[in-house]
Formats: sequence, structure tokens, C-alpha cells
Amino acid sequence: MESRNVIFLSYSRADAELRDLFVKHLRAASPESRGLELFVDKEIEAGDDWRQRIDEALDRAVLGVFLVSVDLVNSKFVKEYELPKLLSAKERGEADVGVLFAGPTEVDASAVTVERADGTKVQKRLGDYQSLAQGVNPDRTRSEISDLGVRNRLLKEAAKRAVELAARKLAANQRAKRGVAVSDVPRTAPSPAGGRARAARVGWGFGVLLVLAVLLGLQGSGVFDGWFATQASGEPPAAGGGASGEAGEDPNASGSSEGAEPVQPIDPGGREKPTVDPLLDMVPIEGGEMPGGDRAGERVEPFLISRYEITRGDWRALDLKVPEPDYWSEEDDDSLPANYLNWFDAVQFCNALSAREGLVPRYYEDEGLTTPWSRRIDGEEKHGETSIFMKDEVDGYRLPSELEWEFACRAGTATEFHWGPEEANAEEYAWFDKELDHGVRPVGKKRPNPWELHDMTGNVWEWCEDWYDQDRDGRALRGGSFDFPAPVLASSDRSRLWPSIRFQFIGFRVVRGSLPQHGEGR
Repeated sequence: MESRNVIFLSYSRADAELRDLFVKHLRAASPESRGLELFVDKEIEAGDDWRQRIDEALDRAVLGVFLVSVDLVNSKFVKEYELPKLLSAKERGEADVGVLFAGPTEVDASAVTVERADGTKVQKRLGDYQSLAQGVNPDRTRSEISDLGVRNRLLKEAAKRAVELAARKLAANQRAKRGVAVSDVPRTAPSPAGGRARAARVGWGFGVLLVLAVLLGLQGSGVFDGWFATQASGEPPAAGGGASGEAGEDPNASGSSEGAEPVQPIDPGGREKPTVDPLLDMVPIEGGEMPGGDRAGERVEPFLISRYEITRGDWRALDLKVPEPDYWSEEDDDSLPANYLNWFDAVQFCNALSAREGLVPRYYEDEGLTTPWSRRIDGEEKHGETSIFMKDEVDGYRLPSELEWEFACRAGTATEFHWGPEEANAEEYAWFDKELDHGVRPVGKKRPNPWELHDMTGNVWEWCEDWYDQDRDGRALRGGSFDFPAPVLASSDRSRLWPSIRFQFIGFRVVRGSLPQHGEGR
């Protein structure tokens, strides 16, 4: 087995926003410079064996970090799999554990049976392990801090502490492997300013923090209240930590390096830089003339398109606050396509993804383009009677136009299928009704097209932004699916459905970049 050098992050999808901010600070702490790797399961590439990647990371974990909330301790997978494996590794001395309270919960609910080095078993709970927010009282019910500036600062300190904790455990394991006696390692790294500076911070710094807590209304607020208690107890702060009014900085203020970067151009085409790490793997399409089909010769402007169909994991990562389709199951692989979603659901996903990355949304409820679309349309919506208004010259996520979709599918080919002129070999590139057992499959399992885009044909039909025709007789669908025959896999083949319809053979992918020239209600 490979040596343990992985920081394994365990969290609930309901805490995705906090996870993303914490991951940002973990990466900023440069774990790779300490010989460490960071593992976050949302970064598993589509098509990979999700469970195998989880197992490998758990076996190599030198530090398990738990973002503790009621959703995490109620997760069957976490409770029955991640918790026992990581806590047992801690009890055997192979790894360490750090906890960070992300929301209101009672830690007693996290109790699991773990195995010690001598083979004995004991009940342990997350509150028994080291908190990354120093001085935290694990028996108290917590609520998430709402002030972004304070949360950002405290997550930064927790991330530094996590990397330091993992680095010390890695070094201890390496010394033990060489047969060197492992002495007691300090629980925190010494402050660069030394003990006198630390004592001064405990004095005046505690007073400043109390005033700040009153001003911000954070007393008793929850997750990181133990961090304030640390200053009173005299326990040294994490490496690089300070105790000053910095805790209240606005991460989005001009010149601040603590929060999300402002949107700024990244190329002459006017594309903008997301304020957080993008959720999706987006492939740049250079544009040009359509090489074949009925629209041969039409000009296509450059754009970005998702390499894979949107997956259930992608959908869940956005925490859209709407019920998942009944067709889905909690036990389903997150790399399955996000199917059984109508056109309005897909539009909602696009806007939510734009909001996550600080981009201007594409879709609006009103003609004045002031209220981004965010409603979940129920099954009684008839024939797309609801108007959606679209803002041009924005760089938010959207559904592809039919022209863009076909251009990306063809990938420079003029033949009927992107792999050639005949249906032969279709099974190498697409899931369609020739397969023995029907149903959606994890994305990325078939060969990609020449531009490395997966499942452009088969698996699920994909919603496009356009109406099918000028009579608005349904929204356009492209690509065929697992339940349709090979002829519909042709690059130019089209279909349509009312935008309010949901079927198990329908999904979507998204684009960013140049837009069709329209903005009227569609």
C-alpha cells in the first residue's frame, strides 16, 4: 500500500458552499509543498470509478477532516463507511482526525464503533477529536456563522491548522517507519513572533474580539465560537494566526486577498474569470464554419462546452433547494446523468452555476431582465406557456444553441456520424438501444468524439436553448439516448418536447461564451 499522505475531506452536499471556501483555503496553504495531497470527492473525474477512488483515498489518508453538520452525521455513507475507516485509522495511530463544525448538530449522533491497534473496539464520536477551530466545545449545539468576512478568516486559519496537523502526522509516520523514536510533537506550530507576542495577543486581542463579536452579533453563533474561547484560555493560535480586527474583513473588498477574486477578462473574446474554482470541465471550441449537414457553412463563434453531460453529482453540488427527481436514488452513482429534468430545471441549473461562480445569469423571469429565473416548474406547466427572457452579452452558463451543439458534436467531421458515414461501431461511442440492459450509464464510459467530448450521442437526449421551430412547437433536443435506435445518433438529427416535460431519457450539458443574437422572451 502507498504511504499515507492524503488529506481526506468528508462533508455533506448540503454544506457545499462552506466546503468550497474551505477547499480554497486548503489549497492556498500549499499542502503539496509538505508532501501532501488533498482529496475532495467532488473532484473525481467523470467516468472514474467513484467508489474505488474513495477507497484508495481512505487507505492513504494521513488526516481525515470532517465538516460536521446534522446532514453529515445523518449520511448513511459517512456514518457507515468514512467515519469508521478514518476514526479507526486514528485509533491505530496511522492517521489523524480534525473536525470543523459547519452547522447545528449534536455530536453524539456521530458515535461509531472503531477498532484500536490492539484489536479492541470502542465507541468514538467526532467531538472526541481535535477541533480545527481551537477551543471548541463539542457538546454545544452550533449554528453557522452568517458573516462572510468572519467565516472566511476563520476557515483560513482552520485550513492552515489542518495542513500543519497532516504534515506533522506524515513526518511522525516517516520517522516511525525508519525506526526513529517519535517524541511528543507540539499541538500547534510556534508563532513566528514567539511567546511574548502570543501572550500579548491573548491580552488585548481577546478584548478586541469580544467587541467585534458584539458588533457583528456573533456571540453564541455557533460553528467557530470556540475560536473566541481560545483567546481567553491562552491556548496558542494556529500557525500564522492573529487575533485582531482582521476577523471582520470583507473578503470582497477592493484589494483584499481573503475572498473571491473580482470577475475579470481572461481572453480577448471577453470571457470572464469565475470567482471560485469551476465545478465543470469545460472544453474550448474555437468556432468556425459548420463542416456538414443541413447547416453546412454557417458561422459558429467560439464558446466553451462541458466535456460531459451534467451529472447527478453536479446537480447535487449546487444545493438547489428543490427535490431531486423521484427517479433518482441516494445510492445512485453521482456520475450518472442528471436525467428526468425538464427544460426549466436545466435553465435553473445554469443560473445557479452562474451565481456560484460570480457570473451574470442568462435567464430571467421578467422582460426587464432584473429577476434571474430560479423557480422549479411543476409537472402541470403546459406547453411552455411561461416566458423565459434571455440577456445577451453575458458570460453566465446556458444551454447550447442547436448550431453550437451540432458544431461541437461534429468536431470537424462532415460525415453523418462523428465517427464515420455508417452506424457501424456506434456501440464504441454511444449508449443506445442496442445495449442489452436499458438505462442511463455513468458519463464518460464510451469513446469521445474527436474534440474529446463524451456522450454527445446516446445516453440521454440533451436540451438545447432553441425552440424547435418558429411556431415554438417544443424545445429542441439533440443526441439520442439509451432508449432510441442508432439512426438518431446522427450529428444532424433533431427531436423536440414541450419544455415542461420530464423523461428518464432526457438530460443536458451547458456552454459559456458567445451567444446567439436574441434577447426577447423565448
